Parts: sequence; structure tokens; C-alpha cells
Amino acid sequence: MDYKLVTLEFHFQPGIIDTFIAGLPALLEDTRKHEGFIEISAHRHHEDTDKLILVERWESAGAHQRYLQYRIDAGMFDELAKILVSPPKCDKWESAYMTVTGAAD
Repeated sequence: MDYKLVTLEFHFQPGIIDTFIAGLPALLEDTRKHEGFIEISAHRHHEDTDKLILVERWESAGAHQRYLQYRIDAGMFDELAKILVSPPKCDKWESAYMTVTGAAD
């Protein structure tokens, strides 16, 4: 099955995450220009505030793979390695159930 949702979890060295978050709008603006991109959101862990997760939606696994290769080729993951406690964790998700939103009228 073709995954379309990706989570990317980062665990930053202490004191680094706020600087990263400050630069996130420009990084995500670049992301939205890529073919097959649908949406992305960033979430900070409520207890371990040095952790951040990106939740990405793509039109296809292929679109995400092309984007990921672009980021690898640009050296983004090499730069991240300098400020992370551990390598980023990337998980790919397939749809298993419908989406439920707020209360219906």
C-alpha cells in the first residue's frame, strides 16, 4: 500500500530547539513548493520540550521520496546531526481508518 503520511521526530540537544523552531517557517515554506506536498504541521512534546515532531501529508510515497532525497542532497540531515541527540526517526503511515473531525451540526 502507498503511504501518504509521514512523521519525522527530532530530539534536539538542550537549548537548541527554540533556534530551530524560529527558522522553521522558512524551511516549511520551501517544503510547500515541492510537487506532491499537501500539508505539514510541527508539534513540540509537552514534557520533553527538546523533542519536535513533523507530521507531513503527501500525494504519494514517490512524492515524499523525491522530497526526502532533495533534503539529503542539500545536506540538511548532515547539519541536523550536529544539533540532535540521536538521528531523526522517520515513520511512514498508511490509512487505516477514516478521518473524524469536530461535531456535526
